[in-house]
Amino acid sequence: MLAACGGSGTNPNTPPPLNTPPPLADAAPASVVLTSESEPAQASSLQELTAIDFSASEVGATVEINEGDFEGLTVKKVASVAGKDTLEFTLPSLTLMQTIAVGSATDWVDAVTKFGGGDGEEIDDGLAHTTNGRDFFNYSKTSVIGTSSLVVKGVEYSDNERIVKATVEYGAIAGRPFLAVGSSRDNESNMNDSYLSTQGDYSYTGQATVFADEPSYTSSNATMEINFDNNQGSFSATTFTGDEGVADKDILISTNVIVDNISGTISSSSGTITVDGVEKNVGLNGILAHNNNAVVGGIVPTESADGIVAGVFTLSKDR
Repeated sequence: MLAACGGSGTNPNTPPPLNTPPPLADAAPASVVLTSESEPAQASSLQELTAIDFSASEVGATVEINEGDFEGLTVKKVASVAGKDTLEFTLPSLTLMQTIAVGSATDWVDAVTKFGGGDGEEIDDGLAHTTNGRDFFNYSKTSVIGTSSLVVKGVEYSDNERIVKATVEYGAIAGRPFLAVGSSRDNESNMNDSYLSTQGDYSYTGQATVFADEPSYTSSNATMEINFDNNQGSFSATTFTGDEGVADKDILISTNVIVDNISGTISSSSGTITVDGVEKNVGLNGILAHNNNAVVGGIVPTESADGIVAGVFTLSKDR
């Protein structure tokens, strides 16, 4: 009948409809694999995110929370950092990038969900460092239930309720360990994230800290150069010292960076970390402060570099 009216009713230039992902509410943990061609999956709570196998899902796959306290939150699997799963979380007032350096993205999401109620021991560790007249502060929080745990440690810079922070989150789900590093930009006044694009050459200096199984090593000689006209730059860090009582390591990090000057996020195109002569490839994720006065993020080797598995950086714009 459609043919008799002059056609089948299908426009050959119309793209095929997107696939509809399965419902999450009654799905078993890590049983749903999302594709980039699917419509965004719909979740009614953080808890329903545990139904998704983020590691098996495609880059570009998206899930949205459509009700409750986190209504409007979008979670998207983005391009990997150093071959490791990376997730982007967005709300109108929040942008968060997280790379899972050890373990699985699904286990990390499970831990964040399990301890999302805010229970746990919270510690304000005070001033981390002051660079170029800007103060960066430490904080940490520990939550434990049975064989599951989540430790969140961060360094943040705040400017008029607009905050950027670099975080390392580690623990275990049912005894399975994970470690994730990342960065976030948050407008605590609940207004728009409002990153301001810019132009010209910027130079940033500050600290970088990398983590092994137990000790950490910190450099106060970390730098980033960004040309916001071509949205490219470089990051480096040298002269790391170990925790108190831990021998220093000879560590050098050097990587090129690419800037998204619309969203204010940073990724790396290529780079290396060298630890006591052992060289591995390395990647990073990063976020710029709303006014470009600071940049923070995570450092991720493709594989352990003489025990180093991840790191964070917190940098301030040179005056």
